Amino acid sequence: MKTIDLLTKKPGCVGHPVVRLNTLLRDAKSKEQEIKIIFSPKEIPTKVIEISLKKHGFELIGIEKNNAFAVAYAKIKK
Repeated sequence: MKTIDLLTKKPGCVGHPVVRLNTLLRDAKSKEQEIKIIFSPKEIPTKVIEISLKKHGFELIGIEKNNAFAVAYAKIKK
């Protein structure tokens, strides 16, 4: 299972968490069957995660939330 950590901030436009998410999902699509995404719901709404996963051919399995961050689990659609 590949883990995508979007909690760390990177400089510039390509460092934005949504841009990084889409880039990493595109790369993971051909290599991974299951992924785990760690993100801040304050930075990226849960709906954006769902839409990005669907766009890249992944199916959302579930989301765990706590006060500081959330973890989304997804698998490739067959």
